[in-house]
This record gives sequence, C-alpha cells and structure tokens, in this order.
Amino acid sequence: CAAVYAQQSSAAPDAACTSTDSSLERARLLGMPQAIDTQNAEFENDSFWNEHGTLIQQAWREWEVEHATTLSDFDNDIKEQEWMDASLLEAIDDASANPSEESEAAVKSLWTNNSKGINDNQVMPKGVYATPLLSPRGIAYLRNLLELASESGIPTRRPNGMNRHGMILDSSVDGAVSVQQIVQKVEEIIDRIARPVGRM
Repeated sequence: CAAVYAQQSSAAPDAACTSTDSSLERARLLGMPQAIDTQNAEFENDSFWNEHGTLIQQAWREWEVEHATTLSDFDNDIKEQEWMDASLLEAIDDASANPSEESEAAVKSLWTNNSKGINDNQVMPKGVYATPLLSPRGIAYLRNLLELASESGIPTRRPNGMNRHGMILDSSVDGAVSVQQIVQKVEEIIDRIARPVGRM
C-alpha cells in the first residue's frame, strides 16, 4: 500500500488503503496530479483519473449531502428570478415559436464582435462573437457554486492545456465535477441557448 503516482504534487497515502469509509475523505487523500502538459492536456494523468474516477464521483455525492443546506439556499435565491439573460431567452423563444428570417435576425443582433457592453477591456478576435448568457444574479449563483466546489479538496480534472485551474463540469467524465446542480445548469444553458442558436 505504498504506491504513489509520480505525477502527484505530494506523496499522499494510497486512498484505497486508508481505514476511513468516507469516499470524500479518501478522495481528499489522493492529492492533485500536477498540471504540466501544454498539448493534449485533456489526456494528462489519464491513468490516475481512470483508476480513481468512481471514488471521485462517490466523493461528490457525499459532498452534496454534506452541503445540502447551502446548496438549497443557493437554489432558493434564484428560484423566483431568471438566471439566464432575459433578452436573449426572449429572442430565442420567439424565434423558436415563430420561425422567420426576422425573428432569427433578432437573435443574431444580440451577438456582437464589438467588446463594448461585454467587457470593455477585451478585444474580440475577428470572426468571434459574444453575448451575455447569464443575468448578474445567475453569474453570482454559478460563482458561488463553483467556489464552494473548488474548496472541496476533491481532485478535479482540468479541461485542456490552456486552462491549468479550470474544471470539467460533467457527470460522466472521470475526474470531472459532477455536482448535480452545476451539471443541470450547464445542461439548461445547452438546451435553452446553445442548441436553439446552433439550429439558426
């Protein structure tokens, strides 16, 4: 029971050999593999994530139970208010209910290559368009969820070589953050915004 991954930042004890029955505590003992690769980083430490993927998912389930009250409070705070951008949703819903060139143009008009109104300090590359997806309350809600998850101590897999501190938000990927509230919100964005816009 002395095996340790060479990629890990510290020599953490083997989680499978600890006496605790808590998946959360065992996952915390794994330590976080170092993020080094700059190419094909989505496959970095793949054997670590494959071996411990089930344990990490179990740890997130336990973490959700442990933070049930806080997570419920976060949900209650936005229950009565739209957390995605109301103007964008209204335009998408109208284009879906009344498809026409005019209604689709109304959706497209909300996407701009001009950074003004999106982020005054951001220069948008040629051919890249942006629009606000979330309301201010929605942004605060997701930030609170992600900050809480980032403090869990559970190892999290990064999405790619350009992002050393990001998270994968998915219930089926080994090493991803599989908190149901976060995953559901990502799926809502896909269903309400990404898919309808992609069909235009």
